[in-house]
This record gives sequence, C-alpha cells and structure tokens, in this order.
Amino acid sequence: MNYFLLVSCFLAACLAACLAACAPLAEDQTRYPEAITVPPQIDGRPTQVSGTLIVRSRAIVVRAWDASADDGDTISLYLGARKIINQDRVRLLDVSRLDTVQIAECGYTYLALFAHNLGSSPPNTAAVSVRGLGETREFRINLSADLTYVDVQQLIYQP
Repeated sequence: MNYFLLVSCFLAACLAACLAACAPLAEDQTRYPEAITVPPQIDGRPTQVSGTLIVRSRAIVVRAWDASADDGDTISLYLGARKIINQDRVRLLDVSRLDTVQIAECGYTYLALFAHNLGSSPPNTAAVSVRGLGETREFRINLSADLTYVDVQQLIYQP
C-alpha cells in the first residue's frame, strides 16, 4: 500500500515538472538561439565547444596571446568563417591587438582555435580577450587545442 502511494506521488511530481518545463516563457525573458552554427569540422579536424560568452556590442576588439608559456605555439584563430589570425606564433607577453571585428547580423558567432603545432609543451594554448567597442570591461577566454581537435567558444550578441 505504501509503495503504491510513493509511486503515485513520484509520478505526480514528474508530471508537474514536465508541465512547468513546457510552459511558455514570459515576454521579458530572453531566448537564446536554439543552436549556434558551429561547423562540425574546421580544416578536417572536429570542433569541440568549450563555452559561451554573452557580449553587449556587435563590434568587438579581440586580442590574443599564449595562455601558458612562450613555447612556440603557432595558431590560426577564426571568428566565424573568417580567419583573424593566420598561422601566427603567439607569445606569452606579446598581446597582439587585432582589428575590430563585427558579429554577424544574426547575433551569434564563434571563436575557434586551430593548432598548427604543439610548441614544446602540449597542448597549444591561447588566451583571447574580447571587449565590446567603446566598453572598458574585457572578458578573457582560455582556448586549448591539439592536432586532433579545434577548441570553439560561442559568442552571442545581446544588447
């Protein structure tokens, strides 16, 4: 008898949770894109999404440097399909400033780290700072890849 009551309560709780999850969002809540279009491969290597960053400006400034040690890492860095660093060596203290780049009209894109070598201390690492144009706050992203996969960080524009 107690077992039947326990199962009934469990099923009622499950049903209530399912109904709450299916309820429509309130008008003031933000809905993120269902899926950010990250290609399954870049230059023949599978992509691996490591995180998501919300940015408040469509125009962003991106800087990159070696996140670990100055060990000879050579990288390409993609913003979406556009290569913003092309087979360049990243150095620990050399924070190279890149041009201001635009996030696509759809409001989302991705940063991808492609490792061309492993340096003397694997894996290949890059620290990337992302700052909205005209903003003072910077976000640091640590990306890490080897010769078998591409590390990807999703970027979502939300004003």
